[in-house]
Amino acid sequence: MLRTTPDPSVEERSKIRRVLEDRLTALARAHQVPGAQLAVHSGGTTLAVETGVLDTETGEPCTADAAVPIGSITKAYTATVVLLLVADGDVELDDRLGDHVPELRRAGPPCTVRQVLSHTAGLPSGPDSDQVASLTAARYLLDHCTHRTLVMPPGTDFSYSNAGFVAAGRLIETVTGMSWQEAMRSVLLDPLGTVPSFIGTAGAPHRPTARGHSANKATGRTRPVRQNLAPAEAAASALRASALDLVALGRAHLGDGATASLPRELAEEMRRPVPGADPGVLADGWGLGWGLFRHGDTLWFGHDGNAQGTSCFLRADPATGAVVGFTANAGTGTELWHELTDVLAEITGVRVP
Repeated sequence: MLRTTPDPSVEERSKIRRVLEDRLTALARAHQVPGAQLAVHSGGTTLAVETGVLDTETGEPCTADAAVPIGSITKAYTATVVLLLVADGDVELDDRLGDHVPELRRAGPPCTVRQVLSHTAGLPSGPDSDQVASLTAARYLLDHCTHRTLVMPPGTDFSYSNAGFVAAGRLIETVTGMSWQEAMRSVLLDPLGTVPSFIGTAGAPHRPTARGHSANKATGRTRPVRQNLAPAEAAASALRASALDLVALGRAHLGDGATASLPRELAEEMRRPVPGADPGVLADGWGLGWGLFRHGDTLWFGHDGNAQGTSCFLRADPATGAVVGFTANAGTGTELWHELTDVLAEITGVRVP
């Protein structure tokens, strides 16, 4: 059994990396995942391994810097930008949503920014992407984010909502005067050292990009699939990132090694359980943009993300500073992740809830 230590030797890091890579490769084959990335930060050391290919049609190898559609983990990035605006005094968490989103000032839901970020605003999940493919974010909100579309009174319970994060993205646009993509890049991604890459826009220069895949267990065939995210839904699911990028975000929230770190009190606010937010099987609690996962006496924070044919995960432990990022370019990557957490505990000693 191998364990990371506060100052592992070069030889030990190399050995751990080889074992992790071998195990990741075996699990990827078993679960028909064409390509996967894993990054683990623990004890002041970050280990990154990857396996397979980004696209079964081209055979391009999966590399550490490759960008993978991370689905709903995008929401954690959007929430972080909102909190950075709070830190600058441009937004208050208990402001009414309509105070910052002009489309919602008259007929918008009577909810706050805090409630939107914690999925307690009572907003619906949102329509299928194909139904809103031609809508702007403003038109989307006018049609699908009003007091008439509420599924419950704000602040009374948890209802996971893509529509709420469309509204959060629109808030970012009106406050910064930039598009969501521009604000994401300049406010968060550039300071984190993450090369921006978004679904629906041209790929980042010199950055390889993964395609999602559908795996058929009955036939053993794996095929690429198309991303069909509507442009209006960008703030909820449009970001592409690597496992190392995910670790950089987690470390920033722990005040570790990133210039984009939030003030400590706001980072702690984001991972504090929100009363009334009971996410059921999704997590053990919910904060502002983060799912909360209990492990003993500690609440880890993180998020899961599924785009068309991808499965991605981020977990971070405030108690030890451990951060784990994982991406897979197949829907079966979720099953891989469940097995991989046991492998991580065995090899690195990092026990992910």
